[in-house]
Amino acid sequence: MQISSSVVYIGGTPAYLTYAQDGQINALVPFKVSGLSNASIQVQYNGVMGNIVTIPIVASAPGIFTSPMDPARRGSQIRMGLSIPLRIPLPAALTSPSG
Repeated sequence: MQISSSVVYIGGTPAYLTYAQDGQINALVPFKVSGLSNASIQVQYNGVMGNIVTIPIVASAPGIFTSPMDPARRGSQIRMGLSIPLRIPLPAALTSPSG
């Protein structure tokens, strides 16, 4: 999926983007990387491909948790997420002022 002329490839698969802004892109990791020990990440912006970065993939066990101090009630909404900050250097063509 593309947002703001950005595409993120994880393990060669375009990731679903949930947010893109100057300096930050939020993407969902494709399920097909499950079971891999490493995956490559590459960002494309305005058709220009960035550097490839390889990161380790670790198992996760997502779940829904409640606190005794604030238990979930029937019909309530629970939002959760996982954020892994990752800095990927952009190619000079994207960071240099034009002109």
